[in-house]
Amino acid sequence: MLPSRRDVLRVGTVSVLAPGLAAGGSRPPQAKAVILLFMDGGPSHIDLFDLKPDAPAEVRGPFAPIATTVPGVRVCEHLPRLAARMHHVLQLRSVRHADAIHDPAVYLTLTGRRHPTPLGGLRTSPTTPRTSGRCSPPWRAGA
Repeated sequence: MLPSRRDVLRVGTVSVLAPGLAAGGSRPPQAKAVILLFMDGGPSHIDLFDLKPDAPAEVRGPFAPIATTVPGVRVCEHLPRLAARMHHVLQLRSVRHADAIHDPAVYLTLTGRRHPTPLGGLRTSPTTPRTSGRCSPPWRAGA
């Protein structure tokens, strides 16, 4: 039995929109899980991954860089086990934001949406009005 025009169009459309599906329906494997190390408040990237050993003393950190399993990539001397496994790591070095305060940028990074308030709920002083459901700082515990 010959395919109908509808069958030909359907296969032709699939091959244009999703070439992998038309050739047998197999797709490349997809990751089943991702481990996100979001170290808010952790050590600075300058002390761990971007050591700048040739920069002036007031710019570079106090730690020395060590080689990794990836040519040209160096990490902090305190991360020798990571250095040995660096060929398994995807290091993003192009993430940036234009916000002066990190809270809204963190919210955007983790949710993909801008925070509804400009400061992301951050209270900069005891008199700053609350903008979110976050806990009050210690000096406002009774308020």
